[in-house]
Amino acid sequence: MERCLFGCVGLDEACKVLVKSRSVQAIVKKAVGVKDYPTATHLMKSGNLEGDLGARLKDLLSDTVSDGSEVVWTGYLHNGYPIHVYKSHGVFWVWAIEYDPVGYFLGEESAVSFAQSNWGDVHEKSEGPKKDADSDDTGDDGEIHCPCCDTTDNCDHLLLLVDLTFRHGEGGLLYNAFNSRWADILNEASNEDEHRDSDEDPDFNEGDSFDELLDEVRSISDVELTSSPDSAPGMSSNYGYYFCSSKKKAVEALKKFSES
Repeated sequence: MERCLFGCVGLDEACKVLVKSRSVQAIVKKAVGVKDYPTATHLMKSGNLEGDLGARLKDLLSDTVSDGSEVVWTGYLHNGYPIHVYKSHGVFWVWAIEYDPVGYFLGEESAVSFAQSNWGDVHEKSEGPKKDADSDDTGDDGEIHCPCCDTTDNCDHLLLLVDLTFRHGEGGLLYNAFNSRWADILNEASNEDEHRDSDEDPDFNEGDSFDELLDEVRSISDVELTSSPDSAPGMSSNYGYYFCSSKKKAVEALKKFSES
């Protein structure tokens, strides 16, 4: 595959970088076996993933890059939806809601340049579109729509629906784990309070602690939306909605949150 604008390359070219990673080497050796490992590394170094072994490597390396990715840059579209630049084993790739990845980049600068230029009007977080103090993310129908599939129902992308006013998870894949963690935090604070001298200043702030827990959710989700009683008559609370771009990412986020 020829390089496209901003240095985007295909997996054949990216695997020349991936093969230098010891962790990728270990993954490939385990997947193809010791016998085929030298041939596999030769194909990767040459950038020629042909034949049955090459096809296996394409699937394996695509999953390896996706599973081992970390966010190194985030920008925002005009509608507030994020664009992420991911790094994985020495290569970079760009993710945006409703858009398929275009390929891989061999440097962070080229990946960020593509992200900033491909969609136009992309802002850094601190420069994102400003909202009125009382505004939220509800649509014209007064309901929150999933930014990935546009449904207003519970879907595979919904990681967590949380009542921000009464501080309680209401739905989403993370619902039980989130409420369990929050209950543990409250119980621990209550136990510490029982053993604290009356003259001591209390260290626990429920609001700050809840926000810190939500920060963990934000770090593993792709989109955060909010609604309020003003936008949806009949509601008594402010709500936060946290979405992942795919069911696979939501499951991985649940695992990460549960293990932390």
